Amino acid sequence: ARGEPEVGQKNIVHTIINRVESRRKVYGGTYGEVLIRPNAFSCMNPTDPNYKKLLELDKKSLTFTKLRAIVVNTINDRLNGLPDPTQGSTHYHTFEVDPHWNRNAKSMIRLGNHQFWTEVDG
Repeated sequence: ARGEPEVGQKNIVHTIINRVESRRKVYGGTYGEVLIRPNAFSCMNPTDPNYKKLLELDKKSLTFTKLRAIVVNTINDRLNGLPDPTQGSTHYHTFEVDPHWNRNAKSMIRLGNHQFWTEVDG
């Protein structure tokens, strides 16, 4: 969600939290496991144009500092009982794509430039 405003980026973080908290451990049990699961997040796929940008991100840069704050603040919000605007979604995509995995999903909410899904089989 590199091009998204902060609220959009927070929504993506919610999907990561939801995967960690899911009973479906196929996603992984930690944030790291969820993020590096093959094909889970396109930006983590070596063929995705954003992958190289992630690898080149300097941990001392303003961008990294801002993204880290978004992640930490979103996790803290959840720990403090603030609601999840994605309503428990574990998957998302932009309006520009129509992935195969959303065919059997049962719940969808539109937030910003993304559609968020729960009850995804794949």
